[in-house]
Amino acid sequence: MLLKRQIDFGHTMRDNGKEMYGGEIFKMDTSNLDKQARAHLAIYHNFMTVSKIVGGLIILTLVIMAATLL
Repeated sequence: MLLKRQIDFGHTMRDNGKEMYGGEIFKMDTSNLDKQARAHLAIYHNFMTVSKIVGGLIILTLVIMAATLL
């Protein structure tokens, strides 16, 4: 027997911060992390920063390529 669950895709990616939390920004509490966990978190932050830069460069390259084709 298959159970059907209703999936609401309309609110999946919306920012519900104002409705749920009053617009507060919650940061991760890193006070109880050990040295290794802080190192892993730093690696994650560095990876995400590099990913944003690479993504921006790819978009910039595509825009330049499209502009030169016109």
